[in-house]
Amino acid sequence: MNPSNPAGGCPLAKIDATGKKVISFLKEKVREMYGDERPYRIFHAKTIGLVEAEFIVEDNLSSHLRVGLFASPGRYKAWVRFTNSSATISPDKEKAVRGMAIKIMDVPGTPCPDHTGDPGTQDIVLSNSRSFSPGSGRYALSAVHILLGNLIQKAAGAIRIFSRYFRGSLLFLKYPIVTPNILEEIYYSGTPYSFGEGRRIKWRATPGKTITSVLPEQPNYDFLRKRLAIDLAENAKDAVEFGLFVQFQQSERTEPIDDSSVVWKTPFHRVATIRIPRQRFTTPERWTLEAGMCFNPGNALVEHAPLGTINRIRVEAYREMAKDRLSHPAKIGRYPYL
Repeated sequence: MNPSNPAGGCPLAKIDATGKKVISFLKEKVREMYGDERPYRIFHAKTIGLVEAEFIVEDNLSSHLRVGLFASPGRYKAWVRFTNSSATISPDKEKAVRGMAIKIMDVPGTPCPDHTGDPGTQDIVLSNSRSFSPGSGRYALSAVHILLGNLIQKAAGAIRIFSRYFRGSLLFLKYPIVTPNILEEIYYSGTPYSFGEGRRIKWRATPGKTITSVLPEQPNYDFLRKRLAIDLAENAKDAVEFGLFVQFQQSERTEPIDDSSVVWKTPFHRVATIRIPRQRFTTPERWTLEAGMCFNPGNALVEHAPLGTINRIRVEAYREMAKDRLSHPAKIGRYPYL
């Protein structure tokens, strides 16, 4: 662990026994679910859309925001993957946490030692949940048991987590939703990250799109994907934008690093714009690209390193699960839906 960053920053501390058990359990579940054909992710398995974007660092940032990726104004190519959170390819009308994972390309600077992606990439992994259950890494195995385990494992995991993180767990349970449009959701990191030496933040992406969508009377299996395709069609009026914000830790008591079930209440500061232009993303070529793309909180510049025990487990788990998934290339190019 970096002694100048005792919260567990870059490089992250070695994964502990609980983290190893989480990874072992997830690998076992993937084999159980997919056998020798493992093209899908264990979480956020369903891609609503992988879209090309432009990441624009604001040119009027105050000096305290000019750190790392935001040190100077700039425009970067980026990819944004919108997802449903479940471990299976499920209908869009089902309740789920919705994900927004951003991959920024050709970023200058020094990457974290835990960076496993392409050189010069910065990943920002978000969902519509303001908190990240289970809160602490010591309860991570219980959390995956609740999501993927048998009935006994689910019950035991629920008792263990709810007895420790009752308020945080109740808060997390409100975020699986049926949304009419994934371009009209607010997305959060839930977990904390560095923002230069000695400062800690959480991320938020806020839509610029006017919230006008309503649920169809009879939503079909892929209605979110079809609605995204319409919003980004070549004859659409405008590009779609999200504002990227950072939220600083002001108190270790009220904004803890190692309890991601706590929602921080500090102000947000805009640092960038994510511009998604008109495009056609419903192609077999885009699906092939998406299927081979990996996102990881550890794919970051040293200034934006992941913090805390939950992120420590996520970095290792995402890496190991991606390695396992991409070791089965025969099925990677399969294009399952329009």
